[in-house]
Amino acid sequence: MRQRRTASVTRPSPLAQCPPSSDDRDRPTVRLAAVAVGLAALAAACGGGGGSSAEAPPGCTTADGQTLTVIGTDKLKFDQECYTVGSGQVTFDYKLSPESNQIHDLRIDGQAGLFLEIDALTREAVGSVGLAPGRYDLFCSISGHREAGMEAELFIS
Repeated sequence: MRQRRTASVTRPSPLAQCPPSSDDRDRPTVRLAAVAVGLAALAAACGGGGGSSAEAPPGCTTADGQTLTVIGTDKLKFDQECYTVGSGQVTFDYKLSPESNQIHDLRIDGQAGLFLEIDALTREAVGSVGLAPGRYDLFCSISGHREAGMEAELFIS
């Protein structure tokens, strides 16, 4: 009977063959930096529901102090497309236009603290809410009104 010889061959690990380059050592840092930049860009792009900093475009109606007057019309529009007011406690004076006989309400997208409703009898409602600087959307939540264009931008500085 023949005896089999077995030889044990040890191969070095591929990682042991080459020392790590400076590129390999810096790669986790580069990845982390890329993720941080991506998250910052994503956060900056998500301005719409409020709280994000944004500058009001020219032509926005500016509130007198901390009281903002908004008028709802029969054309399913507000009297302005854009309003500005300072941050903090903001008072909304919501009115029905003289020719209007429809029911409207006023809400701020993402802010449950404000709900004002007006109709041909009440014609005016007043309410306040605390708002941080940023861009917000005002709208009427009566069925079909927002879809017809009854919304406006609100910029808090």
